[in-house]
Amino acid sequence: MKEHLFNLHDVFLFISMAVCLLLSLFQWLLIENGRERSLLAAFLLSLALSSFSVLLLWNTEIHPPAWLADGLLPYLLTLSLLAHGPLLYLYIRSLTQKTVPVSLRDAWHLLPLLLVWIPMLAYGVDASAMRLEAESDTFWLGTLLWDFVKIQPVFYAGWCLWRVMRYQRALQQEYSHYSRRELVWLFLLAGGFMANWVWTLVVHWIAKYASIALADQLGIVDNYVTFILLNALFIYSLVYAQSMLVTQPESTNKAPAEDEDLDEQAVQKVRQAMEQDQLYLEQNVNIEGFASRINLPVRTVSNVINKHFNSNFFEFINGYRVEAAKQMLADPACDNQTILDILLAAGFNSKSAFHRFFSRLVGMSPSEFRKQSRQQA
Repeated sequence: MKEHLFNLHDVFLFISMAVCLLLSLFQWLLIENGRERSLLAAFLLSLALSSFSVLLLWNTEIHPPAWLADGLLPYLLTLSLLAHGPLLYLYIRSLTQKTVPVSLRDAWHLLPLLLVWIPMLAYGVDASAMRLEAESDTFWLGTLLWDFVKIQPVFYAGWCLWRVMRYQRALQQEYSHYSRRELVWLFLLAGGFMANWVWTLVVHWIAKYASIALADQLGIVDNYVTFILLNALFIYSLVYAQSMLVTQPESTNKAPAEDEDLDEQAVQKVRQAMEQDQLYLEQNVNIEGFASRINLPVRTVSNVINKHFNSNFFEFINGYRVEAAKQMLADPACDNQTILDILLAAGFNSKSAFHRFFSRLVGMSPSEFRKQSRQQA
């Protein structure tokens, strides 16, 4: 009778490894390579490494050499599992906050790994402890290590989702129209792994108090969930490979037949809304609400601002707000008002956005402008 080295569950682990390796290679072979794709490739490699480590750890038919099984394997496993969260976070941050490069300051993400490896070295944790074998002298430490490596990725996944949602809000404020494909990709990535890692954590905690047979079955189901998620990402990345790029405002250029002169009445409505009605003073105004107030379609308003005023809605509104803030800062009657009072009165609802726009358009900070205005008065 033939003996099988690998069962069906092991085959799924092999396929998961292959998918991760193919996705990783896919990122590095793309012509438009960069730090974003390198981080995504590293994240996928960490997934492949964890599948490989799990296979070696739990397959009783594989007998790796002692230096690997009892020496290197526990460290490879914890390295791969604790690398998932930081690498996913750094990848998403590189797409949503391009002005912040990966640097030595990000080395603090290695702290969880040090917190795990130091006690592992001190107590000599081996593969039996990571398999939670009761007879292992470090069984208690293995239990604590598994608790930690299951919780840490969930924290990072939540952090990733928060960053993607903040990025979405920034795009909605800055662009009247923008491509949503990258956002779909980021939400799929962060949300998919959030669900996967939460499920893994739930399975881990249930298995701690369940029978060995049930724990094994839950672990197998967990591997299948990961397998399904990875294949979904693989298919999505193939179909939308050219769309997984930097989000840019959608082009408002029309075909020559449609590229007619802007309606002067629409231009006047937009100008009147700003100069007479001062809609920019409303802190939460967006292009949809703005268009509704002046009874114009959103696309018409967007075309007027983009083509006639050579700007986008966010820049257009904040330009007027900065001018209003300048008038108040230079007005002696507003001396008793703080910078915060003035930015809110001018329509800003974010202190950082106000200082960023003011410094860029005026060439100095609001405090410096107020001081200079007082000296010239």
